[in-house]
Amino acid sequence: MHDGNIDKLLKDFNQISGMEIALLDNKLHTLFSQKCPIENFCSAIHKSAKCLERCKLSDEECVKKARTSGEPVLYTCPFGIKEAVIPIVQNEKVTAYLLCSLGVENTPDADDFSIEQALETCPTLDKSTLKHAISNIKHCNKKDLSAFFNILTAIGTHVSVNGQFMEQTPTIGELIKRFINQNISRKITLADLSYHIHYSKATLTQHFKKEFGISIVDYMTKKRIELSKKLLLSTDKPLSEISALCGFDDTEYFSRTFKKFNSLPPATWRRENK
Repeated sequence: MHDGNIDKLLKDFNQISGMEIALLDNKLHTLFSQKCPIENFCSAIHKSAKCLERCKLSDEECVKKARTSGEPVLYTCPFGIKEAVIPIVQNEKVTAYLLCSLGVENTPDADDFSIEQALETCPTLDKSTLKHAISNIKHCNKKDLSAFFNILTAIGTHVSVNGQFMEQTPTIGELIKRFINQNISRKITLADLSYHIHYSKATLTQHFKKEFGISIVDYMTKKRIELSKKLLLSTDKPLSEISALCGFDDTEYFSRTFKKFNSLPPATWRRENK
């Protein structure tokens, strides 16, 4: 429902910042989402339903501020991550929002605070995993955070001027497909989809099956296999790397799944088709 050039602009920002960026319509449905290229602190804590809900409530509160003021909002999430909401204004009306994680402010106790908040919210999270995950998030001084915020605000202005957002929102199934296709190289759970598309997991599952006659999991697997076949034919990357690029947990599971769809293991299929 928007200009494809906007997607490219947001992908470019994602590559520069290394952080997640999303474009939401005025009902908070995700129109575009580009996740961090590697698992970081945010994706690690979002595996906890309690942490995910806490993030969701924080985001929604700041979106309300942006909607009311019509101005960009820079804020710190409950887990210490600097984030921004940029309202997209067309015809003097807020029609969409850019949401972006900017990073952690580079202070001595910033990482400890983030980890403490995560463990306080969900004590079953693994502390060593959180320490590794926080190291994968961008650490910036105030000047750099301000610069990223200014760039994001400029992108928001560009989208406001050039973006064309139709009043008709895509169906729930189409929103799910769009999110999966944009993030196929990452592990995607129903909780992720619920968080980004703002419907319950049951609603997402029912609507997708009704619209397309296939389950969400089966659709994701199909898209991952399609991507793996392209990579097998067009590159010389090892199976372990292709497996990771296609969002599979490990190479053995990738090989079993590939054989189920194609009657041959990936290495044999590559030899016979390349």
